[in-house]
Amino acid sequence: MDTSAGSPGAGNGNGGNTTVLATGDPVIALEAGTVVSSKTSPSLGRLTLTAGPPKKAKLEVDTNTANNDKWAVPKEMNEYVVGTAASGGVGMGGIYTEYRAYQNSQTYSYDELLQVWTFGDSYASQYRDETSGAETADKQAWSFGGLTTGSVTPGNTASGTATYIGRFGSTAITRNWLNSSDPTQQADFNNSWRVNGTTNATVNFDTNVVSATLDPERWETEADFNNYSGFVVSVDANDPLDANHHGFMGSNIKLDGTLTKTNTGNTISGGATMDTADGWLSDGGNNPFYGAIYGATGQDITGVFATTAVNPYPIGGDFPLNNPARGYVNHSGAFNGDCTNLGGTCPTITPIP
Repeated sequence: MDTSAGSPGAGNGNGGNTTVLATGDPVIALEAGTVVSSKTSPSLGRLTLTAGPPKKAKLEVDTNTANNDKWAVPKEMNEYVVGTAASGGVGMGGIYTEYRAYQNSQTYSYDELLQVWTFGDSYASQYRDETSGAETADKQAWSFGGLTTGSVTPGNTASGTATYIGRFGSTAITRNWLNSSDPTQQADFNNSWRVNGTTNATVNFDTNVVSATLDPERWETEADFNNYSGFVVSVDANDPLDANHHGFMGSNIKLDGTLTKTNTGNTISGGATMDTADGWLSDGGNNPFYGAIYGATGQDITGVFATTAVNPYPIGGDFPLNNPARGYVNHSGAFNGDCTNLGGTCPTITPIP
């Protein structure tokens, strides 16, 4: 576990949150890279977007934990136009907007950001409180929801099996891996990363079974190894010949959940794991996955996830095991898929009489 931002529950001088929500959008809340919200009773959020110029956004979070007051007072942030224009949301897809709030004074300092991706009827967002300046955010929240009160698909109108194709993005922390002896390696394998890739999700509206595979394509971080620095290292997750590539980069994230349907909406809840075919042991109690289907035709799936997994060494029974090592990967992020994309299949929608 990376504790460079302190430990879960610790304050950073940017607290005072009093938000209490009886209802809201599902949120995965993390402190110093560790999930603190309950898997069975998620944190809740409420995103408010205001048209500009300048565009403004505010995410209110109720962590549903005893440390809720250690989180920052929700702020209405202005669009950071340079950040919005820097990527256009290509990695996650959708329409991307970036918001930031910064103040540095003797009495009250803060450094916070909010990323928002919109996908027609739904949104996904990442909030980060980086006031301490540590490698891992002091507080972090992934949220998703509908852009309007009628955005969510009435679950009982849908039937059949649908396939959703799209994108995902995550922040990843890796620890306890051995670096190579290659002098051209530019990034330490033990690092904080930005990850994106593809989403392939299947929803059976008759059995209420949901599954998805998130397949990483690129990992990025800052050069910090073998005296390299001052530039971004971008690694193809499927190119083992790259000196900056490690085997953990190509491992898929698996999402498995249950769809709950009503006449007015739907919800998805379950767990996230790293692919067991690659030898991963995932934390089954701290690996939430939440999502929902959006649009009048059930066109979109959007959600959030978090998982921590270890890959133990040595393994096998020729000798009694000793000297245990545990390389680990911690992912938290958001995903979206659209059944009208190439390779997708949409559900059958039958209006309720």
